[in-house]
Amino acid sequence: MDCTIITPVGPGHMDLAQQALQSVIAASQEPGPFELIHMIVGDDTKGIVGRSRARNRMVQGAAIPDKEGNIAKGAEPWMMVFSSGDDQERAFTSEWLFFLDADDLMCSPFTYGESAFKAVEPYVEDYDCIWGNIYELHADGTVLKRKQVGRITTYDAYVKTPAALSCQMGHFVRRDKFLNFNDELDVCEDVDLYLREWKELRCIKQEAPLFLNRRGQHTWMQPGEGGRQRHTGREWSMRAAEMLKEAQREME
Repeated sequence: MDCTIITPVGPGHMDLAQQALQSVIAASQEPGPFELIHMIVGDDTKGIVGRSRARNRMVQGAAIPDKEGNIAKGAEPWMMVFSSGDDQERAFTSEWLFFLDADDLMCSPFTYGESAFKAVEPYVEDYDCIWGNIYELHADGTVLKRKQVGRITTYDAYVKTPAALSCQMGHFVRRDKFLNFNDELDVCEDVDLYLREWKELRCIKQEAPLFLNRRGQHTWMQPGEGGRQRHTGREWSMRAAEMLKEAQREME
């Protein structure tokens, strides 16, 4: 069983992405239930593809014919593939995915606690999506646990929890259960995906952190690129609250 880390890199984030890669390499020293760890880094530093479309295309991979005409999955020219093994094609067929933003760090014994891979070992047999507690890495190097709801196991509990206190991008998903990001949304495409995952799949937010959210590093895209525009934290919070209220009304 393999796991592939999906990391699109937006404008101004290539140096941070190098650090994200190093954190994945460190975490892979404690691979937990996974035989091989892969990472696909998507170079969208010119802001052409867009964060959601980039993630979807990195999961899908490109259809590449060999000399005999057989079709295999591989990287598009703007994608870079790293692997703890020799077979990079397995990055596009791995059983599990993990979505890591370029400005964040994966948890490892060298960054904080145990590796994210080791932390989810008790859950991979019974769940399709796995989140962890939200921990933040500040500029002075301190790691702080954000005030939040520490454990969520039901759709009902998820929709009744403020988005900032529940789940963030860094989470594991079974490849065959991945529901795709809505790349037409300018804001809250993450919450849109989480709502569908919690409603349709076997999900859990468990107590161990899986990544460190680096504060003050968020940037993405230039204005005017439909479905991929920049947004403020306030815009995200307002739209996320609206989406959760809509989900709550649907449950009544």
